[in-house]
Amino acid sequence: MPSITIAAIQQAMRLHPTEDDFQSDVERFMRLAKNKEAGLVVFPELCGLMLAGTFFSGLRGRLLKRSVTSTEKSQPFVSRVRKRVLGTLAGTAAGMLGGVPQALPGAIKEQSDVLRESYLRIFSEAARNHTTYVVGGSIYLEDDDGEVRNLSALFAPDGELLGWQAKLNLNKLDRQFCVAGKSVQAFETDFGRVGILVGSEVLFPETTRLLAFSGVEVLVNPLACTKLSTAHKMRMVMLARVQENQIFGVQSYLVGPNPLGYEEEGKFRGRSSLFAPLEITRRNSGVLAEIGTQEGEGLVTTSCATEALHQLWLDPDIAVRRDIEMAVYGELVPPVYRAGRTISEAAVAEQQTLPAALPSPIPEEQEAIATFLEYTTPDDIAPEDTATADDTPQGVSPLSEEQDVLVESDADTA
Repeated sequence: MPSITIAAIQQAMRLHPTEDDFQSDVERFMRLAKNKEAGLVVFPELCGLMLAGTFFSGLRGRLLKRSVTSTEKSQPFVSRVRKRVLGTLAGTAAGMLGGVPQALPGAIKEQSDVLRESYLRIFSEAARNHTTYVVGGSIYLEDDDGEVRNLSALFAPDGELLGWQAKLNLNKLDRQFCVAGKSVQAFETDFGRVGILVGSEVLFPETTRLLAFSGVEVLVNPLACTKLSTAHKMRMVMLARVQENQIFGVQSYLVGPNPLGYEEEGKFRGRSSLFAPLEITRRNSGVLAEIGTQEGEGLVTTSCATEALHQLWLDPDIAVRRDIEMAVYGELVPPVYRAGRTISEAAVAEQQTLPAALPSPIPEEQEAIATFLEYTTPDDIAPEDTATADDTPQGVSPLSEEQDVLVESDADTA
């Protein structure tokens, strides 16, 4: 297949009161993506949690949904609602809700089967109705072993579930809800193999390298970031993952209100984008296409030319896929990982093995040094021991402490 059109969805977080409401939200984006002839549609991290609104009924449910949807109306009211959701105002709605962060983990655990059924039905129908591959964002669900994980699923154009990918490396929000995954998977499609990095997994290069060794050509990264600086970091790191493995990359962001209450500063934000190695993008930017907003909804699509990617593999300026010294890394890497220490732990251990500071001179040595300094004058030092300006190599100008060194940059602006 010479190319594939990919759509990255930028979707606003809402707690929908019914499954049908969430399905309508998904369908809205699917129609837009189909109009762009997308063959792969990627939804953002945690978008499946929008189904959690169906857990709550009566007054409890109305207060919960109101706390989320009201963020679109007035900022002062947002602050009041956030306090309610966090349970910081006694006798307010938070007291009745118990706080979303407190209520949701238990609800997910108790209603995991219901959540799974709804998630699978909605995204399976979306893929089948529009005959396209769909990555259904992610959702906290019980895995096969009974543990809750941050899971993302890939669906085929006929609606078949091709498989799940769990997040391996968790952030602060994840640890409130789930445990880490234990495996990575490359999914076979008509246009090549696809790998999924859920959220901040992209910060850990080992996962992407494992997927590259499994033949992945398209790296999908659903994201939910509550800090703009974090979203920028994810973007920069994805550019590196794409370049160092010479593959395509897709990032889809959750935006809008944050009812999960873990980051007080607020909203989900980010800029959904599609990436490729610098050599096959305009102005060597590494960016194929990106959405124009960091907080609003939308989608961005572009055609990814797999033939151009394969040609790059055959004739690169630096053959990172072919010239990696496997024998060297085969010796160096396994002992490091078998030790089971993180970088922080290893750094502390290395500091503890450094040699101790040099011992202080004994009193006799100190007395001898003092005597030497007292009776030695500049005239006692041989001329050859003193460097002069004439010793400066020809053609080299010595720099004074006041001189600045100017480093010019020819970096192209994106």
